[in-house]
Amino acid sequence: SVLALLASTCGVIVHCRCIRPFLRDIKPHLEDGEKPTSALELHVHALRRRVAESEERQTSARQALKAAVHSHEKGLLKRAIEEGWFAGLKEQELEDAMAAKMRATISLQELALLQEVIQECSQAGLSERELTKATIAREKLEKLLADLKKAISEMEIESLQAIIRKCQLAGFPDRALKEARSAKATIDILHAKLRTGIDNQ
Repeated sequence: SVLALLASTCGVIVHCRCIRPFLRDIKPHLEDGEKPTSALELHVHALRRRVAESEERQTSARQALKAAVHSHEKGLLKRAIEEGWFAGLKEQELEDAMAAKMRATISLQELALLQEVIQECSQAGLSERELTKATIAREKLEKLLADLKKAISEMEIESLQAIIRKCQLAGFPDRALKEARSAKATIDILHAKLRTGIDNQ
């Protein structure tokens, strides 16, 4: 029985540390600075998962994952991933949920939210491939925002028109372009006044 327990514990360790890192943050309610999860704790987590597996709990976990994908609540996805793992959902299903969350967040074109979700998904074990996609999207968003800020500060009409169109095509929300449109309107008014003054001479 001792050998069986050791074999089981080793199997859990291999699963957690070699196959996938999903458990690296599924250490319920451990605070930063506490000692790492022990082999016994990992074994207990595995037993909890086996006991908790049921069709009803898995259905509930899937609903929680779906809600987390479309929610902006911080930490909700992490909790849903943890619940899904303990309910016995397949690793690929958890990975798909995180990837869906990332795609939904990228489409919002909001930098602070995207950075937050990248961190959360990284901690929850999202694949390097998906994290790389998200990082590239974040870098593109940062570049667009920098270009937008520069165009506003320079108050040059052609640059403003070009960056506004570019941001619109990228899916920027209207509120993100409010300042740029205001600057463009100001320039249009100044140009109109200038033309009127020239015509009156």
